[in-house]
Amino acid sequence: SLAAIETRAMQRLQKVEQLMQTPTLMGEAKGKDLALMVDLAMGWSTARDWGVWSIGSESRIRFRLFRHWLIQEVATVRLVIEGRYYGTNTRTHVQLNGVDVGEQDLTAGNGDIVLPVTALYPHEVIEITLGHHTPASPAACEGTTDQRLLAFGVERVAYALIKKHQ
Repeated sequence: SLAAIETRAMQRLQKVEQLMQTPTLMGEAKGKDLALMVDLAMGWSTARDWGVWSIGSESRIRFRLFRHWLIQEVATVRLVIEGRYYGTNTRTHVQLNGVDVGEQDLTAGNGDIVLPVTALYPHEVIEITLGHHTPASPAACEGTTDQRLLAFGVERVAYALIKKHQ
């Protein structure tokens, strides 16, 4: 019937609109390109050449994986999140797609986290939630006029697909 066709068309349109809101990351994003290549969903400042500072006690990053790559017998996704800390912060509480992966040191060479492909959100989406313990303002720490509450500056987000063992 025409009503069924219209309903299905509306569902497809909503799916396309959802997909368009979450960018597809093709391997890695770093520096100023982070703001263009991933969805800095909440809790982020304006991107700089080196990356972007978190604002407040929680930040989220979202992106999609290229679906075609997942069809190739991929079992897990190895995520790399690298950056710098501000003030007394040295670790970040990390959740991937709602699964708690605990406290992580996200400085270069340390933020390597494995996520099973089965834990991806619909449409191959990865959502990284970062919990910041003691955000501090440059006004308080350095005597500037900057009132933002900073904790972690993300410099690079990347991933590698790990195939199933044969």
